[in-house]
Amino acid sequence: MGLMKGIEKFKPQAGCRLATYAYWWIRQTENVYALHSKVMEAKRSCIQKGHHHPSKGQVAKRAGISVDKLEKLASTTRTPLSLQQPVWADQDTTFQEITVDTGVEIPDPSVS
Repeated sequence: MGLMKGIEKFKPQAGCRLATYAYWWIRQTENVYALHSKVMEAKRSCIQKGHHHPSKGQVAKRAGISVDKLEKLASTTRTPLSLQQPVWADQDTTFQEITVDTGVEIPDPSVS
């Protein structure tokens, strides 16, 4: 993830080597996911202490960060879903089947 961000934002005119720039972005990504793990541990801890639905403030306080930083972290670390994943546990319908892009022509399988 960090490497892709580094390549995307790299500007050779700035006089920095790609390897150095990409390394910085990779480290930033590692820091974000380390903080995400800390927040998830804080949330589990709140739940174990009896707060079944801890507030953002409770989780942020236990993780040692501000609520604003917690909200930014939550928006940047959303877990992606697989399109082949079933939508409902008791049915075989996948996300891919219900999110079909009608503007894209489906290739003929007999061509390959």
